[in-house]
Amino acid sequence: MRLIYLALFYCISVYACCAQRAFKTLETPNNERRLALVIGNAAYSGNALANPINDARAVRDALRRLGFTVQYYENVGKTNMEEALIQFTKDLNRHNVGLFYFAGHGFESKDKVNYLMSTDITSSTNEVLAKEKSLNLDAVIESMRIANSHTNLLVIDACRNNPFRAWNRDGTQGLATVSPPAGTVVFFASSPGQTADDNRGGKNGLFTEEFLQQLETPNLELTQVLKNTGRAVYRRSGNQLPAITGTLLDDFYFTHTAITNNMPEPVPTPKREEPAPKSQSADMELHQMVYVEGGSFMMGDNNGLDAEKPVTKIRLSSFRISAHETTVAQFRRYCEESSRTMPQQPDWSSDDHPVINVSWDDAMGYCEWLTRKTGLKHRLPTEAEWEYAARGGKKSLNTQYAGSSALDDVGWYKNNSQSKAHPVGKKRPNELGLYDMSGNAREWCSDWYYSLWPRFHLQYHKKNPVNTEKVFEWSMHSLRGGSWYCHDLRLSDRYYNNEAYKYEKSNNVDIGFRVVATSL
Repeated sequence: MRLIYLALFYCISVYACCAQRAFKTLETPNNERRLALVIGNAAYSGNALANPINDARAVRDALRRLGFTVQYYENVGKTNMEEALIQFTKDLNRHNVGLFYFAGHGFESKDKVNYLMSTDITSSTNEVLAKEKSLNLDAVIESMRIANSHTNLLVIDACRNNPFRAWNRDGTQGLATVSPPAGTVVFFASSPGQTADDNRGGKNGLFTEEFLQQLETPNLELTQVLKNTGRAVYRRSGNQLPAITGTLLDDFYFTHTAITNNMPEPVPTPKREEPAPKSQSADMELHQMVYVEGGSFMMGDNNGLDAEKPVTKIRLSSFRISAHETTVAQFRRYCEESSRTMPQQPDWSSDDHPVINVSWDDAMGYCEWLTRKTGLKHRLPTEAEWEYAARGGKKSLNTQYAGSSALDDVGWYKNNSQSKAHPVGKKRPNELGLYDMSGNAREWCSDWYYSLWPRFHLQYHKKNPVNTEKVFEWSMHSLRGGSWYCHDLRLSDRYYNNEAYKYEKSNNVDIGFRVVATSL
């Protein structure tokens, strides 16, 4: 499959005449120098791919038109991939912007590390040897950080269906999420746990086709390019949603032009704005969503509280759920754009912490805003969706907590949290790539809570159940997941609170939320 290239620049010197009008490219601010490393691997023995070479060449040519110096390689082995990375990061010291693009096979190892496969790998290679013959994506990110360029972009089209997925006993497909440093954005062709469409029979992979459509469109800031690409890929595929993670420090344009008549005087370089605050970075436009394939599971716990009984077989349709709890930075942006007051957060809270002290009404308002902003329908998960996702969906390993039977591996709770929440995504994710489903912050669900609901409601509504009925005037809404000051973080545990509940002394409030996307 293919490509991915992210380029930035505030403009280039190209003239294109059209009738009485012409486009004149603005000067690049401060003479920014841009360098790209583009690698396309397709010639895998026994598992060849159709489009990575076409994609890589298209990315190479587009980036050159956009003013990048491009170092290009195709069908290379591990040694050559490492040498290319060493040369690239050495040269990157003399550039302001670095872009790394890879198209080919990739895989997530059992220890949750992403690897980009060299063509040294064959169908008989086992995972241990494959890791030795592949490029560690974290090493690429760290090498670019050390090069000290101002802006780093990685476009990874390596999320194809892993032909060696038998290495992973949990059946993991696609790639895992990453946590890049400030000034770096990683754009994946699909969300964690998903695979990407190679678009066999087409000139380019699905993701590449749509990304190229956006790349050379004048005056699209990077955030809009990524957002438009994600929407287009999702519309065409019905399930593939590109994932964005990381934070840039400035606005960036692949191409920034001014329309002039018959090429008059040079257009002055626009005044460069101050760096955008973190809450307005590219990764805020779309939550990092994880695709959860629909299926059946046993909901509840007969050994738990009465509110969890009886265990009932439930069927669910497919949906997407955010990989992390909604953060302070994401919720602040909602408040700023909606002229709302930001809920008080604890002194220890940062932009990367889960937002807390939010009422159910606050969370619903955020979902409505996110729906308007992205064009995707967002809402709170139902209790059934939350528990199914926390258990790992069809990839479930039947662990006691979300991703492990050792709570310290996956959750912040009473014994290890130091009585506070922690930045999202710092513990091990579960089988689907979901973080903090056990502990950190309790999470609102869309259902009205009723302690006997499993006993009465689930028996009659066994597909996509949701309790929309306010049984009593004092009925409350459901909460799931436990928090940093809880001991009991069992996946079936249920709790509740009033939809308007807040508490001024927010250090004592542990309620946050994550979102679900179901349709355009």
